[in-house]
Amino acid sequence: MNYIFTFLLFFAYVIGHAQQSVLTKKNQNQFVYRGLDNELIIMLEGVKCNEFIATTNKGSLKKLSDCNYNLTIPADLKDENVTISVTYLGKVVNSFSSDIRDIPKAEVALDNNLGNARGGEISILELKKSALIVSAQTDENLKYTIVEFEIYAAESSVPASEVNRFSIKQIALINKLNKGDRIFVQNIKVKNQAGIVEKSSNDLIFRIK
Repeated sequence: MNYIFTFLLFFAYVIGHAQQSVLTKKNQNQFVYRGLDNELIIMLEGVKCNEFIATTNKGSLKKLSDCNYNLTIPADLKDENVTISVTYLGKVVNSFSSDIRDIPKAEVALDNNLGNARGGEISILELKKSALIVSAQTDENLKYTIVEFEIYAAESSVPASEVNRFSIKQIALINKLNKGDRIFVQNIKVKNQAGIVEKSSNDLIFRIK
């Protein structure tokens, strides 16, 4: 899935002469990501989408349909910003720049139906019903998939679960825990939209209540 931005360019025509356009960015984020297809919507007010040309000075800008574009920034590009220019009737009428950022590491939490937790006390029943999720603090427009994780408790480590819920073997270990025991959810691997799998930025530690 593409990362979606909306850029709106207002273009005014007065007595046949182009005035200085005003750029409005309707997205909250003033940046694009390396290694992703950043979806753009570029429009000129009063001008059909097929009547102007949009170009970029970094990466590649591909028109998808009407005013929809994909801006692809190579993952190895070290530059810190990109500029999109819009040409109409043979003249560049506007341009806008955005910062280029690395895809942030995912932060994970445990959804135990009582809220999202990264640690603290939890009952065995709550724990078994829980699922790993990507934290709401991560950019909500980015899509992450939890690939696997493992748990460590009572001096035992259980092989990785291949989904975001505890495996049968992990549940068996959880059932053996006693009040006060600690359980670690660790080696959490997450896949981002670019298909890159890496460890999350955090592990989870809980104490059985």
